[in-house]
Amino acid sequence: STETVIVHPYYDEIEKHQVLGPINGERDATEYTLSRPVSFSDLDLTSDDDYLELRARVRDAARDMCFELDARVPQLRGDRDADRECIRTATHNAMRAVLDHRYG
Repeated sequence: STETVIVHPYYDEIEKHQVLGPINGERDATEYTLSRPVSFSDLDLTSDDDYLELRARVRDAARDMCFELDARVPQLRGDRDADRECIRTATHNAMRAVLDHRYG
């Protein structure tokens, strides 16, 4: 199983998807997704300090959601590498989504 955090409007609801093909050595894995809003309306993203604050908020939310997936989906527990990858990927994807939305 893989863990992913994406941004969508159905907050705190875990979505389950079958992913066809090999992913991380597993064939036809089940992907679980969870999302939550992160506010940045008080930040000026042209400021380096505010950009870093946004990144910290996103990373904190990603960490919380990845750990929540572990708590709510028993088969995801016990893989520290998967947890680190979940947080890294979720942070990267969320930051990309914010910047694409903001400047795209």
